Amino acid sequence: MIVNKFINLKRRLYMLNTVIETQMQQLASKSLDSSNKFGYDKSTKILYCYLLWAKKTSNYDLVKEVTKELSFEEKFDLKTIEFGEEYTEDDCVRAVREIVDNNNGINEWMYSSPSSLNKLVTKIINLKDGESFCDFGSGDGKLLLNVFDAAHKNKFNCKYTGYEINAKQVLVSKCLMCMLNVDTTIINCDFMRDIHRGQFDKGYLYPPFGLKYSIDEWDSLKGIYGDLFTSRTESELLYLLKALENIKENGKLVTVFTTGAAFRSSGMLARKYLVENNFVEGIISLPARTLGFTAIPIDFWILKKDQKKSNVIKMLDASNNILDKGSKIAVELDVSTIIEEYNNNAKCVSIEDIKKNEYSLSINIYEVEKLTDSILNPVNIEDVCKIEKGSQYTISKFKDQISNTPTDYQLLTSINIQDGIVDYDSLPYVYPDPKLLKFKLEEGDIVVTTKSTVVKTFVANDLPDRNIIVTGGMIILKPDTSKVNPTYVKMFLDSSIGKSEFKSIIKGNTIGFVPFKEFKERMIISCPALEKQNKLSEQYNNMLWTINALTKQLADTKDELANIIENSLNEGE
Repeated sequence: MIVNKFINLKRRLYMLNTVIETQMQQLASKSLDSSNKFGYDKSTKILYCYLLWAKKTSNYDLVKEVTKELSFEEKFDLKTIEFGEEYTEDDCVRAVREIVDNNNGINEWMYSSPSSLNKLVTKIINLKDGESFCDFGSGDGKLLLNVFDAAHKNKFNCKYTGYEINAKQVLVSKCLMCMLNVDTTIINCDFMRDIHRGQFDKGYLYPPFGLKYSIDEWDSLKGIYGDLFTSRTESELLYLLKALENIKENGKLVTVFTTGAAFRSSGMLARKYLVENNFVEGIISLPARTLGFTAIPIDFWILKKDQKKSNVIKMLDASNNILDKGSKIAVELDVSTIIEEYNNNAKCVSIEDIKKNEYSLSINIYEVEKLTDSILNPVNIEDVCKIEKGSQYTISKFKDQISNTPTDYQLLTSINIQDGIVDYDSLPYVYPDPKLLKFKLEEGDIVVTTKSTVVKTFVANDLPDRNIIVTGGMIILKPDTSKVNPTYVKMFLDSSIGKSEFKSIIKGNTIGFVPFKEFKERMIISCPALEKQNKLSEQYNNMLWTINALTKQLADTKDELANIIENSLNEGE
């Protein structure tokens, strides 16, 4: 009986979907603009759905604006349109809910945060009865709707405002809120410039990433914050400061930034201002692909306007808190775990430590400090290795010096390092140049790549009788063998602790780079007795040789398999 009811309900929902879709297509046929046909994008679907709802409810407040946006015929009159299939107001509301909840294309993420991120925002905001909320870039209104739903569930009476620069998205969100009977104020403006300012208890900011204004625009926008910025690349932080102006005392603002905003030197003064004015409550590091249109990891900043002085900032690495890796577009966050960990187990970093690290709010720095505290016999890498840069030139700069015949000079690039091994015979030859000898690789040197998605390391053993020149984008370590074993140093750099240390100093959002200065000053390694290092290195090399032998055997076997027919035929002859 229950199964039959369920099947009938599913059948009914399918039929309703078909009905609504049919009506939308009928409306779309009235449009002069073929690009606005039903199914083109989510925003257009919402506008068509609104027209169906307006027809059913006789609420025509926004019809004129919607038909103009959709390029309908001038004589179009919704009141005179007749639809062949019956549908209800509830059908329209259900349909628009489905449209809002589904993000199926990369372009749709530009005006709507992923559902799980919205859920995290809603939980952190935790709107109370009587409070006001503003989305400082409300897009299609999806987050405003999520915040409303959470408050409405608790029977809270709150006020909701959205600022949005895109006129079509303003119209879409107004239609959405009208259909769902949500009392909101949506303002079409650039809140950075326009004087549509209010004071709100809670707010959310999703600023445009990497936006770079012209010099004149930047100077006019900075206003009272002019002394806090040395570069126009920090527009995200300026957006944050402007949004904070709209938050009441004891209020809260949350925002998402790319990780670079937490540590770039050009934003240091702005971060100092935020920290020293007690605005930063906490930072949560979120997974890559949290946002639908980029794989760049992001940070979730929680800011407050609280008179009560705090001596710490909470930090949580939630980069692995994923329920589902989802589609190729976005991951689904484990929101419950993130909230619980932030409230109960977040690392509390002292303001003094943040000052010592040039007001960096990068979680990686403080996470690695926790790791390095547990390192046995810690030493700075500069105390046991002489550290030099490779040539300032990458392989592209040597294109006119490449020799087609063997010489005494070969170039080593990061691409030549594979699984900690270099095939010397495959390195390109260049014409002899004594000036390159200062970048020559010596036996026992360690090479560390600095410009790649993954840091690679390599120990120079059994070098050929040629000059191997280390090119740009790499660091050369020359170990003091009375203190450390070169292979042991490589092992440590490749370990989970070493990788965490690299993560704490790497700059850049997509393809990171290891800054030479930070590597020298901040890389810590464990330095046990040399006898123990030698023993570990011997074990490592034995295992590496075994892997190399098995790899060669596998390659030979694959080659034999590929030629088995040809070989057998030749033998038959």
